[in-house]
Amino acid sequence: QIVIFSDKKNEETNDLLQKIYKLAASNVSVVFAKDGTALTKDHPAFGKKAEGKNFTAYICTQKSCFPPITKVSELDQYIHT
Repeated sequence: QIVIFSDKKNEETNDLLQKIYKLAASNVSVVFAKDGTALTKDHPAFGKKAEGKNFTAYICTQKSCFPPITKVSELDQYIHT
């Protein structure tokens, strides 16, 4: 699961979302929220925040998340592995 925190009106984030939908495997779900408080308390990204002015993505599996990703190139690496 890819969790993205950002302002949806941000053009870079919209471009990123389009890229994820094109590149990600069909078994990947994308959750978009302004911050981690929008998630349920049992979600591993609950309470996490966007870092900086643009997007922050968290790759979450089972009960934990990888460190925050703030660059499209870093997210590309995770998607392609």
